[in-house]
Amino acid sequence: MSRIPSSGTTLDDSNLVAVHETELQAFAEGVDHAILKDRGTGVASSYVSTVAVGGTTFSQPEVHGEINSDQGFFHITYPGATDITVTNLNSISTYVYLDKTSTLQQQITVPTRQDWSRKMFTMRISVDPATNLIVAFSYLNNPSGHYTNSMRDIYSFLLAQGVPFKKDQVVTGRPDLGFDVSAGSLLEFGGTGDIHNANIKSFDAVANVNYYLYSRTERISYTQNLVKYWDNAGAIIALGSTTWVGHRLYRFSSGNFVIQYGQGNYANLTLAKAGVLIEPYEKNPRLANATLFGWWFIEDTCAATNGTKADFIPYTLGIQGGSSSAIGTALLKGNNLSDLLDAETSLTNIGAISKGSIPSSASDTGTIGQIASSTDYIYVCTATDTWKRVAIATWS
Repeated sequence: MSRIPSSGTTLDDSNLVAVHETELQAFAEGVDHAILKDRGTGVASSYVSTVAVGGTTFSQPEVHGEINSDQGFFHITYPGATDITVTNLNSISTYVYLDKTSTLQQQITVPTRQDWSRKMFTMRISVDPATNLIVAFSYLNNPSGHYTNSMRDIYSFLLAQGVPFKKDQVVTGRPDLGFDVSAGSLLEFGGTGDIHNANIKSFDAVANVNYYLYSRTERISYTQNLVKYWDNAGAIIALGSTTWVGHRLYRFSSGNFVIQYGQGNYANLTLAKAGVLIEPYEKNPRLANATLFGWWFIEDTCAATNGTKADFIPYTLGIQGGSSSAIGTALLKGNNLSDLLDAETSLTNIGAISKGSIPSSASDTGTIGQIASSTDYIYVCTATDTWKRVAIATWS
């Protein structure tokens, strides 16, 4: 069968978008070049690997894929093999891969960024070096294609961990019991319907927010003012005198806000900020896809959320923190306390130590646990009216 020459064969390019070539050979090369840009390194077929647990061999079945790296593009086809011996039984891990020639290889070093580009990995084999026998294996590969689903997998797991997918949208108090939210955006994977901006939804500023109030099981009302109640094991109870609650504020990608009752009642703001992080909190199932903004703390006598009886603390990753008011200086539980300006005073304030005056004798009046210090000595009151003096060692 004779080959039809492409040279001189012309195409109608009036509807061509990506490759504007009218000559057939040039068009084919342009299409090939465009396809190459989308190629990566990874497996393109399913496979079922096995190992001989308690033995020294494994099986790698038929698999195909591709490698696209700085070394070039290679189509990988492996016919499969059984009873392959693990090369190094003194290493706890062996990584199995196919190189650019479709040859099965093994390495004991953790794959580098360059390895993931130049090699098509299929599995990791675990070995007990004490017995030189296989313990188990796990699949290890780059799945070729299905990139969007892979990204959705990552997104869904991050969302399940409560990662705050938002920018800006700063929450602030008001001279009443409502609150305002500045302009900003939320990320919801595939949540816009716009292929050119598929994930980010932008919102204008909102003054005196209307929100839905939720209990742990129900939607209670649609309101503006922060409520001075808390959820006590399902029973909605008014705050006690001068006590605090930390309500959780959420927002959906639709733009709707939700507040769910806090599930603890605290004596002061400091305890409330620490307590909300360890409450055995039961979230309303309707909030599974909502973004947590943070906690609105409010005291039972509050009349204005921009005053000293309320404070909003945004939920963030790490210890950067933040507050809607000047009273947001209480340390949240989980902070590493690196922001303390006076560690000794802080220890005193929380009762870890109590400072006393330097005693003139062991019989001076003191309280158990008090500490005092001078240039040469540290004084510790070990029993009522009994001081111990410890010389300060010097560096030599």
